[in-house]
Amino acid sequence: NTTLVAELCLGRWIWKSLRTKQGGLVPWNLQTANSDPSNLVWERDRTHIVCATPGLYELSIGFFSRRRPLVKVLVNSEPVLTVNT
Repeated sequence: NTTLVAELCLGRWIWKSLRTKQGGLVPWNLQTANSDPSNLVWERDRTHIVCATPGLYELSIGFFSRRRPLVKVLVNSEPVLTVNT
């Protein structure tokens, strides 16, 4: 049963302010879902979300803006994914 719970870990955060922080970083203003707050650690207006438990995670992102966004995903402060839509 513990394995099943780990597989169903889900979180969703929204950039509602539409304002970026220094360096163009996105502050996550609103949490709409978090099935495991002790693992997916979120703080309002922070530019990162911490995954406390090591493992394989699936990430889906969507940005809707007038200007073409450059999105970088960092893991342990290192870029692992860059999307220029």
